Amino acid sequence: MTEIIKTEAFVIKVRKYGESSKIVSLYSEKFGKINAIAKGARKPKSKFANCLDIFSLVSLVIYKKTTTHLHLISDCDLIKSYYKISENLDKYEIALKIFELIYITLHEEEENKKLFDLLKRTMQNLDKINENVNNLYFHFLIKFGENFGYAYNFERCAKCNTNIIGAGNDGKKIVFDFSRGGPLCSKCETVVMQPQIINLGILKILNKFESVNDGLELTNIRLNSDEINEIEKFLFGYLRYHISGLRELKSQKILKKLK
Repeated sequence: MTEIIKTEAFVIKVRKYGESSKIVSLYSEKFGKINAIAKGARKPKSKFANCLDIFSLVSLVIYKKTTTHLHLISDCDLIKSYYKISENLDKYEIALKIFELIYITLHEEEENKKLFDLLKRTMQNLDKINENVNNLYFHFLIKFGENFGYAYNFERCAKCNTNIIGAGNDGKKIVFDFSRGGPLCSKCETVVMQPQIINLGILKILNKFESVNDGLELTNIRLNSDEINEIEKFLFGYLRYHISGLRELKSQKILKKLK
């Protein structure tokens, strides 16, 4: 049985299929992650030309089958192409990592309008700016985790609620408990089995990132390379702790070699 559906979606992965077609992985507004075939999409005069490239936001008509998770794209209109992101290596890296994270962690056909809107807003912001672009990625990682119930608390002790970020210099070492999603004060830090160590200064930055809904508000914060590396390692480590089977992103490994 087949249902005709229409939805907005981001193209998150594209693979060749047969001599002239594509299998496209999409993150859609109404159905979450879905996979579909675009027949003849690689032909020069295809109706899908310039529509199903990675990062593109599209409006699709899909024949959605009930007997399989591989559906059929009937029609496609391009809403927004983010091809210019590929011209900036830092922005390209961020977009690849975000799309790979969505592809490998989300189950098929689970609608999540809040996550779709977060992705849409992040891509719009990434397209607008050229400086401090890593802040958009960190904001996305925080909100991505929160969306699935893995909320952060960067301000107070996760056990006794003592204020953490209001005391000490930025170089002070803080114990962070991934299982509780928050830091621990000096009195409570002995209760954690696998402590994560983070500088107080980084904790303050992350508290700012968590407090806003739109990552564009964070693009005036300038981070050095050590801070960028520490924050990324920390945030991705937190997701790996909570999401079973989450591995290091392939796109990150590849892009490290290009830099």
